[in-house]
Formats: sequence, C-alpha cells, structure tokens
Amino acid sequence: MLFNSFAFLVFFPVAVGVYFIVPHRARRVVLLVSSYLFYMWWRPALAILLLTSTAVDYWAALRMSSRASRARRRPYLLASLVVNLGLLATFKYLDFALRSLGALLAVTPPEFGILLPIGISFYTFQTIGYSVDVYRGRIQAERSFVKLAVFVSFWPQLVAGPIERARHLLPQLDRRVRFRYRRARDGLIRMAWGFFKKVVIADRLALFVNPVFADPASQPDAVLLLAAYAFVVQIYCDFSGYSDIAIGAARVMGIDLMENFRRPLWWSTSIADFWRRWHISLTTWLRDYLFFPLQGRSSSTVRWSRNIFITFVLCGLWHGAAWTFVVFGALHGAMIVVERFIAEDIAARSPKWSARLAHPWTLSGKRLLVFNLVTLSVIFFRAGSLADAWLILRSLADGIDGAGTAFLGLIENENLILGFAFTLVLAAVEGLLGEESLEAVLARRHHVVRLTAVALLVAVIFWFGVFNADEFIYFQF
Repeated sequence: MLFNSFAFLVFFPVAVGVYFIVPHRARRVVLLVSSYLFYMWWRPALAILLLTSTAVDYWAALRMSSRASRARRRPYLLASLVVNLGLLATFKYLDFALRSLGALLAVTPPEFGILLPIGISFYTFQTIGYSVDVYRGRIQAERSFVKLAVFVSFWPQLVAGPIERARHLLPQLDRRVRFRYRRARDGLIRMAWGFFKKVVIADRLALFVNPVFADPASQPDAVLLLAAYAFVVQIYCDFSGYSDIAIGAARVMGIDLMENFRRPLWWSTSIADFWRRWHISLTTWLRDYLFFPLQGRSSSTVRWSRNIFITFVLCGLWHGAAWTFVVFGALHGAMIVVERFIAEDIAARSPKWSARLAHPWTLSGKRLLVFNLVTLSVIFFRAGSLADAWLILRSLADGIDGAGTAFLGLIENENLILGFAFTLVLAAVEGLLGEESLEAVLARRHHVVRLTAVALLVAVIFWFGVFNADEFIYFQF
C-alpha cells in the first residue's frame, strides 16, 4: 500500500496526539506501537524483519557488554553483522546478484521475486551502528528491549532517515517531555517546509520527469537535458523534504534528529563538499563505520584513493540493486579522488592559486560546475538501465538538436514551468537563510510576520501541491 504525503498528514496528528495523552511511562510503548503500525502500512509481514534485526542486536549488545576485551566481543558483533547484512543481502540484492551472474554465464537465472522491505537499508545501518558502537565501547548496551526497539523503529525517520546514532537518540527517549507551544510551532513549520519541497516541487516535476525517463529513446535532446536538471531538483526536494518532515514531526514530540541536508545543490564547491551537505547521516555513517576502518592509520594517498572509491561504490549500491547505482557511486568516488589530486597540484604550484580559487567569482564557477557534474551523474541514478543512461548521455554529447522548437513546446508544460519557478523560490529562500533553518529565522520575527509567512506557505502547498499516489523516492532504499 502506498504511503504518500497525504497519508502522512493523516497519521501524524493521531500518533502525536496519543503520545501526549498517555502518561510518560507508557510513551515508549506508544512510540513502538506507532512505529510498527506505520511500518505495517505497506505489508504487515515486513515487521518481522524489523523485529528480527532489533532482537538480534539487543541480544548481541548485551553479550558484548559483559565481555571486557574486543576479542571476546567480536563473535557477537559478527553474529549481528551476519544477520543484518544477510537479511539486507537476501531481500535487496539476491535477485540482482542472480541476474548479474546469469548475464555473465549466459544462462537464465531463477527469479525469486523477493519483495523489497521498505526502508530496510536505513534501519539496517542504524541498528548495525548501534552494535558497532557497543563493540567499540563507545556506548553501553541498552537493557530495555522496548527502548532499543523504539530507537531502531522510530516512525518519523524509520523508512527514509536520517540514519540516527544510538548515542544521540537513545538518551532522548528517557526525557520527560511536556507539550510545548514553541517546540510544536517550530516543528510544524519545519514539516510545512518539507511538504512544500515534496508536493509543490518534487511531485510536480515528477509529472514531467517520469514519462521522459520511461521512454528516453523517443525524446528530443532538449527534453532529455531538461529532464536531467528537473530530476536532480526533484530528488533533492523529495528526499530533503522527507527529512524536514521527519525532523519536524520528531521535534513536536520533543526529540531532536540530526540535520540531513545543508543546501547541497546550489552551494557545493566540490563533489566532496556536495557529500558533506547531501544525505549527511549516510555519508558520516559510511565515513565512521566503513572508510575509517578501511583506512586505519595509513596516510598513503593510494590507499586513501582506493578506500574512497570502495566507499562510494558501496554507497551507490546501498541506493539500489542495479548497475546504474554502482556506476553512480563509482563516478562520485572517482571525481573526489581526482579533485584531491588537482587540489594538491594547485597548492604545490603557488599560494596565489589558492587565493584565486577563493575569489567569489571562482566559487560561483565551481558551484555551477559541481551542479552540472551532479546532474550528469544522476542520469545513472534515475535511468531504468545502463543502456538508457548511455543513450541519454550520447544524445547530450552529440549536441542539442532542435532545441528552439523543443523549448517552445515545453513552455506550455505547466508542471515543468511551475516546478522550476518554485525551485527558484526555494534557492532564493535557502540563500537568504544561510546555515540557519526556516523555523529558527521565523522564531526571531514578529508574530505577524511569522503568521503571514506560514499562512502563505500553507496556501501554496494546498493550491499548487500535487497530492497523488507518489511515494517518497527514498522509501525504496
């Protein structure tokens, strides 16, 4: 069953209302029940996998906490990794692996048709992070199964992040929280901003993007180019919109989730900088639990380059079981490695070069370059196959034929025009906000200004929003 923006609007007030009505001692149970109801919206049987991951890590962490040395803890960490990664591999990657092997051996592999559990990559990484932190001795094992289960399944961020850390979220579940107007106001403003991104921009652009990528061979070159730009905006607004909604919903309940985006599309000055701003909870997770263990204490540039490439290939594979995602990750890994060599070469030439690179005009050019490189790379992210991706790239490389006629025809495409118009609004607002959030800025304004801004935002959402059956894109990951 689909769970779109409208369904979230229905679920949210019921879950939060019950949360504040019950006594404090019962709130963990309410959160747990709400989370499992939220997850079982798609298919009740999927909750068994979520419960299995939680139970295994609860047991493994308790066992590790009673062992003094890492050597004695290691078997229980391995048990946790085998179960969690085994479930992820089976339900997300088994059919892909069999298809790839079949293509290599020129045979027809069996198709199991395994249903991909919603958000399995998110909660698997979250619960693995908990086990690894207990193994490393950074946190103590949680002795309350209900509390750990709430951490793993906390419904606002269960299916699309942010991927939380145990040392950040678990202590917050002990707080005695009362309803606070200002906290609820800020949370609702953050949610409204997320819904603006999702239903006004992402879902409207999807009406243009989806038909183009469904049949790229029949599309003019200009349409393919616009669809690529439209999709990079769509996926940003879709995913960062969900993160805003999750952060806002949690804040209403007195729980702070980590920030997941910091204006990545318009302000990134390098691909590495882009990943410091994009899906921050995933990139920091991969840094702490994959890249650093691979790198160790080595300062070797060759080893660093290898590990960056491995990390980003796996990052691409994390997003989906297809070679298009592998290529997407490999491209970003390769670009980050190349960036480092270029930066080291420039630094070695002259300090004047470094000063020139910090000039505002140079920074603007770097941001434009990064935006275009990201746009080209997400063609692999969105294309249905490698063949479709290569077809689109070849079409763009050959030049934009008939651009004038195509653009004139697209002027009449209401979804494209409105989507890009509100994208300009989004970029302008993000530029004005700087590193602050919308709710933080509005909190300092006069209440009349704040009410006017919120009323305008809500009016735009309901007037221009597309409340259809489109799920959030990252639900599939």
